Amino acid sequence: MRVFTNLFFIILLIQYAFSANIDFLLEKAVYLTKENDLKKYFDIAFKSYNEGLYDITEKNCLRYLKNTSLMNENRWKILELLAFTYYRTKNKWAMKHYVEKELYKGREYIDKDTQKRIFVLVYNLFLDDKKERQTIKSKFRYIWRINNKKLSLPENLQSFTPFVNIFPYKNKRLFGSNKIYFSDTNQTLYEVGYKTDMGYDELREANPLIDPFDIRKDMALILPRKRLIPAIRVKVGEIYINLVEKRLYYVYKDINKSYIITFPIGVGTDDKKSPVGTFKISEKRKNPAWYVPENIRKENPQLPDVVPPGENNPLGTRAMRLGSSSYLIHGTNKSFGVGLKVSHGCIRLFNRDVERLFNLVNKGTTVKIYEKYIKASYINNKKYIEIHGRKKELKNINLNIYAKKVNKNYLQFIKMEKRGFAFPLF
Repeated sequence: MRVFTNLFFIILLIQYAFSANIDFLLEKAVYLTKENDLKKYFDIAFKSYNEGLYDITEKNCLRYLKNTSLMNENRWKILELLAFTYYRTKNKWAMKHYVEKELYKGREYIDKDTQKRIFVLVYNLFLDDKKERQTIKSKFRYIWRINNKKLSLPENLQSFTPFVNIFPYKNKRLFGSNKIYFSDTNQTLYEVGYKTDMGYDELREANPLIDPFDIRKDMALILPRKRLIPAIRVKVGEIYINLVEKRLYYVYKDINKSYIITFPIGVGTDDKKSPVGTFKISEKRKNPAWYVPENIRKENPQLPDVVPPGENNPLGTRAMRLGSSSYLIHGTNKSFGVGLKVSHGCIRLFNRDVERLFNLVNKGTTVKIYEKYIKASYINNKKYIEIHGRKKELKNINLNIYAKKVNKNYLQFIKMEKRGFAFPLF
């Protein structure tokens, strides 16, 4: 009898175990099927966007959103893609009923920079509708109205603007925060750059869907102020220049506090490139005369041998020589050239910027000049990446070496549409 009872219980246990195992396997199969579907929707959405097939992009974005929770990280990449799609296709109804709703619903989960990018696209699509535009601006005030903590500056740095051209340095390559700028008048991107101490190309990179010569009153733009210092090993007291992003960085220490000072620059043209390498500041000149090089006089024989200081002097109000070379870091009498490839190889700054830099930099200061299309760094267990360059220059740049496991179609999207500022790739 006891043997029979034990056998009966063994059979029951086997049946239970078999049933439980079947349920587990079925749950796992359903989970894997859903995961595979999501990967497929994600891949097709970005692939079709890159190919200009916006109907297919929309369909797969909506499928992805329908089948994921608010805590799914890729959900917000998809929402950003959907915002780009509706902006390109001028689909106001869908932007309002899908993107705007999802943006508000996910405000506790979406990273701040993605929120800013999506907000700008939503807001600008309704620029002609004053009532709707104001409603959107008020509803998402928490996105664009972000105030920095006060930055106390010593007397010799009072001429700098906190969180615009001077930032606290905390021994990390990553610093700053992207801002949203609302245009106060009809203007061009050159004018926006001068007002905000930014360069033309870096503003163009961060705002790929706007017309740079038609910045309308009240239009929103991203100011890309979240950056990685170009040097991998940063040293206080050195100047770093990245020719591709057209920006200068100076890590400056005052008593016990260190700061990152940064300015937009103009650089050499493709035919007359600025030098790459390590240099020392060998000479400093206030209100310099310009001794016209022979090669430039050949291009324009009407130029005199020497251009005296003044408003017609291309060197502007200050100049600093790089080593024994003919290359200078200097001001300019043509401010529109800052942020562009325009010079014969020298580094140009706005006069107001070069004067502030000149006052801090000593002879012998090290200047390291790079030509980096991609900057990348692990910070707080996240892989940050920053992409610069024109689309044609980036065509053959392979991002897979920075993120082998990241979807290749997503990488293609960020290479074209997410340039100009640092963001976490994963």
